Amino acid sequence: MSPSMQRRRQHQLQLHLIRGDGALANLQRKREFTGVEDLLTRSSFALPTTEAIKKVVAQTHAAERKGRAVEDAAATRIPAVFRSYLARKALCALRGLVKLQALVRGHQLRKQTTATLRRMHTLMAIQARARCHRVQMAGESQQLAMKRKSSRH
Repeated sequence: MSPSMQRRRQHQLQLHLIRGDGALANLQRKREFTGVEDLLTRSSFALPTTEAIKKVVAQTHAAERKGRAVEDAAATRIPAVFRSYLARKALCALRGLVKLQALVRGHQLRKQTTATLRRMHTLMAIQARARCHRVQMAGESQQLAMKRKSSRH
């Protein structure tokens, strides 16, 4: 039986106790009330009306407190679960961003490396030409010097 149904039935019992119109006998025969049945069968209405009302009210408040405790637990648990869901989602997005960043950095590094290699190749070609030109110039100067020496003699 749901807590709201129990509360409604306990409220009906309170009204019957206050009215005192003989409806309690009908309620006892039907035995519809769970939790209050003990009060009805055990005491067989020997308790004064105010004490019976106090007991019913106490039971009602206990049921409400129990329901409130469940609601309080849910009120703290639900936001915590939602926050953890958002944190997992953000972490997943962050991981994707890190992977993308690594991919871009890798592409940039490969591009920079190929450009550097191209420049080094060009520089080596220029140096080789310069060396070749120097060797040619040295060879020509030696030939010229030899011609001068041979022409002097």
